[in-house]
Amino acid sequence: MKNGAKIPILAKVMTAGLLMSVLLTLGCTKALENSINISKVEFRVGKILDSGVPENLESYQADFVTGIFVHETGTIPVNGIFGTPVVTNMFFRNSGGVLNGDKLYFDKQKEYSIYSYAPYTGDNKLNGESIAFEHNTDVIWATAKYSNRTQGAVINKIQLDYEHLTSKVKFLFEDSRNPSLKELHDFNRKSFSISGFCKKFYLNIYTGKITRGPIDPSVIISEENSPVCFAPKTGEAEYDLEIEIPATFPLSLPPVKIREKFNYNFRPGYSYVITFNVMTADMSVNSNIVSWEYKVVEDLEIETKY
Repeated sequence: MKNGAKIPILAKVMTAGLLMSVLLTLGCTKALENSINISKVEFRVGKILDSGVPENLESYQADFVTGIFVHETGTIPVNGIFGTPVVTNMFFRNSGGVLNGDKLYFDKQKEYSIYSYAPYTGDNKLNGESIAFEHNTDVIWATAKYSNRTQGAVINKIQLDYEHLTSKVKFLFEDSRNPSLKELHDFNRKSFSISGFCKKFYLNIYTGKITRGPIDPSVIISEENSPVCFAPKTGEAEYDLEIEIPATFPLSLPPVKIREKFNYNFRPGYSYVITFNVMTADMSVNSNIVSWEYKVVEDLEIETKY
C-alpha cells in the first residue's frame, strides 16, 4: 500500500512540473512577441515625386522591383557612418502600391533606417555607396525610419515616398526661317545630336545622391520629342548641339550644318521640354551659327545666316 500511495504524489509532481514548463514556454513566447515583430514587414509605396508634377504612383511603372537596405541605428557603426547593416539589397516587387518580398524581422525595441531604390540590381554584396546605372535610367529612391516612436500601433507597415534622382528632358525644334529658305532645305528631314552626357552614374543609397561618371561623347540624344533620363551635373553644364538640314528634293544643294555649344542647369527630379528655334537673320550663304539667346522658359533660339 505504501508503494501504491506514492503513485499519485509523483503524478502530481510531474503534472505540476509539466504545467510550470508550459507556462514558462508561453511566457517566453509572449516575451518574444513583445520584443520581435514576427510577422512580415510590409512596405507601402506612398508616392513617387516628380518635381513640378502632381504626386501619383502612375508617374513610374505600375510594376517595378526595388532593393531594400536596412541598418540598425544607435549602434557602433561598422563603417563609421551608417550603423550596423541588417539587410543588403533585399529584393521586393511592387504590386498595387505594396512591395512584396521575403519576410523581414525587426526588433521592436530597436531603431532602423530603411533605404530603397529602383530599378533593382541583383547583387546582394552590392556596395550601397556606389550603385552603378547606365544613361537613360530613371532611378528612384526613398528612405524611412522604423522604431516604436515612428510606428505607433502599426508595427509592420512602413511607407516609402520615392523621388526621382535623374533629370528628364525632351528636345523639340521649330523652323522660324524665312519662307524662301524653307523651300531650299527640308526641315522635316533634319537630323540632330546633343552630347555632353555620362554613360554611367552612381547612387549612394544612404544619401540619395548621384555622382556622374566621365562625359562620354558617344552618348547622344538624337530623337525629337522623346523623353530621356540622365544624370545632371550640379549647376550649369555645357552641351554640344549639331543639326543637319538636307536640301529639298530634287535640289542638289549642300546640307545646312549647325554646330554650337550651349549651357544649361538641369536639376534632379525635374522634367524639361526644351525647344530650339531655328531662325533667319538675313539672306547670305553660310551655315554658321551666329548667336544664341538663352531663355529660362526652356526655349533656346538658333539664329542662322545663309
